[in-house]
Amino acid sequence: MAGSGPLPGRADGLGQDGGVTRTLPTPDGPVAVLDAGDGPAVLFVPGYTGTKEDFGPLLPLLADAGLRAVAMDLPGQYQTPGPDHLAAYTPDALSRSVLAVAARLDRPHLVGHSFGGLVSRAAVIADPGAVRSLVLMGSGPAAIGGDRRERMAALEPVLRAGGMPAVYEALETIAAADPEWASMSADQRAFLRTRFLAGSPAGLQGMGDALRAEPDRTAELAATGLPLLALRRARRRLVARGAGGDGGSARRSHHGDRRRDPLPRRPATRRDRPCAPRVLGDGAVLTRGAAAGPDVRRCRGGRTLGGRWTTTATSVRRA
Repeated sequence: MAGSGPLPGRADGLGQDGGVTRTLPTPDGPVAVLDAGDGPAVLFVPGYTGTKEDFGPLLPLLADAGLRAVAMDLPGQYQTPGPDHLAAYTPDALSRSVLAVAARLDRPHLVGHSFGGLVSRAAVIADPGAVRSLVLMGSGPAAIGGDRRERMAALEPVLRAGGMPAVYEALETIAAADPEWASMSADQRAFLRTRFLAGSPAGLQGMGDALRAEPDRTAELAATGLPLLALRRARRRLVARGAGGDGGSARRSHHGDRRRDPLPRRPATRRDRPCAPRVLGDGAVLTRGAAAGPDVRRCRGGRTLGGRWTTTATSVRRA
């Protein structure tokens, strides 16, 4: 069966929500992953400053649905070491690690969140046959703009002067005004700090540079012929659309810059929000599910996601 059996590598212990943490050898160095379930594989790629634990709540749901769910760190994130040179952190360079993990999973379905979507896009453009489908979660088509871009520029001298601890202290100060931050437990905050400080300073800078320089590769992605789905938050609605349609309208991306969406999309109805165990079918993405409730919601033995995704110590949560 596709993707069945344990991943080669070292089992380091239990990860968030029951996944097993493993360290895989790849040509570009070891990669830490969370691994749960058995069956056709789904590979999750985290965003800028994210890690594999962001997908922890989804892993047992997909495993219960008969899928194998694997979430990876990118090089330079948390438990996966990365090089010290900035050129190693472009989407094209990082995509090699994604393809190396995908090669062990017999053409997985690939899911990329935010910057991880840009890396996943680069991977499928380089080798469309390596995966069965691609899902982009909150991942725009090109370089970021707006407040996030300005914040990155403001934090560059902080990183140079004080390293990762100084940047994290600055981010904590910014987050203090956010009610969601205030609602986090001490354990969640401790985990967020631990994983951030474990990251590579070169990775933080290099991925930030890449986020501000990424070209629009929508046409290249469409030319791969893969089944595709893009998910994002539009005001209080979840917007989901697979490949196909006109795709010509300009919308505000999650990056805060007015550019074309990465894929044509339509607003999802209450019965059209994605049910986590059914997010990825055989070569296509299924989005039909039960009506949504608050935060992480149940449907047919699993949970749906709606609204805005935010990464915390142990979950992808709706704000």
